[in-house]
Amino acid sequence: MSLAAIAHKKRDETPCSEARDIAASHLRSVRSKLAELQALEASLAAFVATCSTTCASGTVDDCTLFDDLDRGPIANRCG
Repeated sequence: MSLAAIAHKKRDETPCSEARDIAASHLRSVRSKLAELQALEASLAAFVATCSTTCASGTVDDCTLFDDLDRGPIANRCG
């Protein structure tokens, strides 16, 4: 059930803990998505920085960005 569904039924019959549990579940989901986005941001920032210092004045054939993308996120390269 969603928080919206609880809001549409008789609220005086629904325990507050049910609404809290639903909100907590949504919070976990949001935090997980934020972590994924932060990892993506870090990878993209590293790709851009590498390109800026290594090959920004060359052609696409020389661009390290594509090599970096082929190898995957920087975090996945360790270990």
